[in-house]
Amino acid sequence: MKIYLNMLKLSPYQQQDFHIEEPGDNELLDTWGGRFLQPVVVEGKIEHSGKDIHAQGKVQTVVELYCSRCLKPVTYSIDSSFFAAVVDENCQKDLSETEEDVVFQGDGIADLTPLVQEVIISDIPISVLCQEECRGLCPNCGKDLNTGTCNCRDDNIDPRWEKLKQLT
Repeated sequence: MKIYLNMLKLSPYQQQDFHIEEPGDNELLDTWGGRFLQPVVVEGKIEHSGKDIHAQGKVQTVVELYCSRCLKPVTYSIDSSFFAAVVDENCQKDLSETEEDVVFQGDGIADLTPLVQEVIISDIPISVLCQEECRGLCPNCGKDLNTGTCNCRDDNIDPRWEKLKQLT
């Protein structure tokens, strides 16, 4: 996801719109076992403020993830905004590794890929649910409790904790 700054011919106090559409890299979603269902669309503008160059815009895509409770596939839409400073890659040493919202450019090319990946990852919730009331799977037999109850016993308790039952 690269922007060719030389092609934009940005002079001070000018701005240029951009539109990038590329397939998503499914390796980015390996942690969640997900995949991209639609291409990643990045739309925005890049502007020269007289001193600095800034990029701002939106990242949109649709991914398939799995419910944290019942493991059913969940379609999740990503629609997030970003704002980043575009700095020369020679300045990379001067910036700390934790510096956020920076896009490095070299030879007139600004690579938005790391920023876009960060926006996508930060938009995915820690716990993806198919529905708020998802009851999950039975820990004993694995039955989907959203479709009905199972015949497992609720009083199956670890024998090491059996004495605690007598306290009530």
